Amino acid sequence: MQRYLGILCASIAVICAIMLRADKYVLVYFNLNVSDKQNKENTDLHHILSPDKLSKFNGVDNNKICLAILGNVYDVSKGKKHYGPESGYHGFAGKDGSRAFATGDFTKTGLIPDTRGLSNTDILSIQDWKEVYDQQYAYLGKVSGWYYDQYGKPTEYLKEFEVSLRRAQADKTSDDNDRKLYPDCNSEWSQAEGGRVWCSNLSGGIQREWAGVPRQYFKPGKSSPRCACVKTTGTPSGQAESSSGHGDLDNPNFKLYQDCDPMSASCKIPS
Repeated sequence: MQRYLGILCASIAVICAIMLRADKYVLVYFNLNVSDKQNKENTDLHHILSPDKLSKFNGVDNNKICLAILGNVYDVSKGKKHYGPESGYHGFAGKDGSRAFATGDFTKTGLIPDTRGLSNTDILSIQDWKEVYDQQYAYLGKVSGWYYDQYGKPTEYLKEFEVSLRRAQADKTSDDNDRKLYPDCNSEWSQAEGGRVWCSNLSGGIQREWAGVPRQYFKPGKSSPRCACVKTTGTPSGQAESSSGHGDLDNPNFKLYQDCDPMSASCKIPS
């Protein structure tokens, strides 16, 4: 009896060992497959094209049309009517022409990746265009050179752009908040009558209880003034209280338009 029990126990031990080994092999095989799949996905996600390789996808040398913006490559083949040969935006095909998205300079010297020296508005415009491509076209990878190196790592130029973008976004937020305090004027111009600015309860797209009067607004840090509608009564904008009751009329950053009545809601603009 003891002999049979010994054989049975030995048999069970062998079977368990085989099952454990089999599970180990299955687990190893599964992990290898997952690892291979992840590596492939990472390779696809970070596919790097050289500028020369990208230039081939111009709709002439290759049916596929690709372009890059801020170093990111997109397949725009479905927009062939815009980017194909003889189309208005064919200059973007096969290259990174980031600067031209803001400047509109579609010449050889304008269709370049360098965005240094552009205004905040231009920087925001380029970022807006990138977001359009993110939404409407297939992302393929990156192009090496200006914004990414041959391994797909960001260059100093990309970091510089990102700093400029953050600054531009912060300035835009500040300007948007400023326009809520001092809304833009309505304006019109004709050759016969010249220019005119005026204020209403909805000028500048800001709904409010007061209309205000037009003033040239010299905001600190800005190179040129804009027409703003300012309060004529109550506390100054952005302040909790004031004893003057003149609204924003005493603010030194506001200047009266030439030959305009200080309390008029409309002013003529000299030609």
